[in-house]
Amino acid sequence: MVGGPVRDLLLGMQQNGTYGGKDLDIVVSAGREITKNTAINLAKELFQIWSPHPPAGEAGQKEVKFRVHQHFGTATILFPGLQIDFAFSRKEKYAYPGALPEVAPGNIEDDLYRRDFTINSLAMELNPDNFGELLDLTGGENDLKKGLIHVLHRKSFLDDPTRILRAARFAGRYNFQIEKKTLVWLKEAIKKNVFSTISRERFREEMITILKEKNFVSCINLLSSWGGLDFLSPSIHWETIQTSNFKL
Repeated sequence: MVGGPVRDLLLGMQQNGTYGGKDLDIVVSAGREITKNTAINLAKELFQIWSPHPPAGEAGQKEVKFRVHQHFGTATILFPGLQIDFAFSRKEKYAYPGALPEVAPGNIEDDLYRRDFTINSLAMELNPDNFGELLDLTGGENDLKKGLIHVLHRKSFLDDPTRILRAARFAGRYNFQIEKKTLVWLKEAIKKNVFSTISRERFREEMITILKEKNFVSCINLLSSWGGLDFLSPSIHWETIQTSNFKL
């Protein structure tokens, strides 16, 4: 289990000992044997086991759905109120700033090092021999405790400018701070007009996700303070008096 579910599970442990998430991300890593079909095959096996006896949802629904995304080598099992995503461990590279990554099979270390922030680079073993063991290669658990958003390398925001928007989203959601060097690199990327390297559709989708946050005003305030709204229009100036009157 990787990424957001592990992050939120650890945060839940720190707060009230529970995990209330509705999404689980599973990465299947099998060393040299990994292929694009590895995760799909595991998901199919689990679906065949779970589908005859699914848990009842809030409305008593018991239907379990199975989706395959062959091009990406991923699969999803949908329970009422719970989505489990399966992917093979991968490594990626960016041909140029803002490009969609080129993906190839890799090991679990490759998979964790390709992620956006240290707090999203955590993994937890589900295999019986090491069940529950935390894999933390980037100091993500410590950054969680400190309340820091921390990228894994200097070119992170250049490779994927949407990470700037996600930094604002996570900082606003958890009331975290942007790690010192990360903030420097973030602002440098904005000054280089890095958002011009991605489509407006990708920018829009991330903004819509931000606006769905309970504390979206804090997220927008951060973006504005960094100059991150200039991509929409240089004339946009988000001020405190506006935030108090803004409703979605």
